Amino acid sequence: MGDEKGQKTVTDWAGFFKNQGTARKLSALLGIRSILHSLVRNARQRLKIIIELGGANTPFYEPLRKRYPEAEIITLDREANTDTKYLQKTSGDIHLQRITIDILQDSLPEHLIGCSDCVLSTGLIEHFSPENKAKMIRRHLEWCRPGALCL
Repeated sequence: MGDEKGQKTVTDWAGFFKNQGTARKLSALLGIRSILHSLVRNARQRLKIIIELGGANTPFYEPLRKRYPEAEIITLDREANTDTKYLQKTSGDIHLQRITIDILQDSLPEHLIGCSDCVLSTGLIEHFSPENKAKMIRRHLEWCRPGALCL
């Protein structure tokens, strides 16, 4: 996204997540429950690798970790995670990788291509132009192994 002069604007995601109101929190909780329900209902096997795009300040970590305690959870985001509570909760998790990457601009980490049992994102795609939305959807699918879920 950009301003009138075509310059890129940057969203203050730390401020956004820190100052969200009650309605936003309730909406997020309902979204999390819906996605997790879909995941559990449609996963035909145990999930070993879960990738979340745009997951720097993910609300999915705790429910995913509870449901899939041995899964490798990988979050990819252009922004580094700034949520102190989240960082403290996850600091000892050896099955969590946080990768700071611009998914649209940077080369994909080769070891992740085609390896994930589930690729998910929420509140991400609507921030892109139509051309970049298509590219972002392709990026989601590049991480999926055959038969994987893409939510």
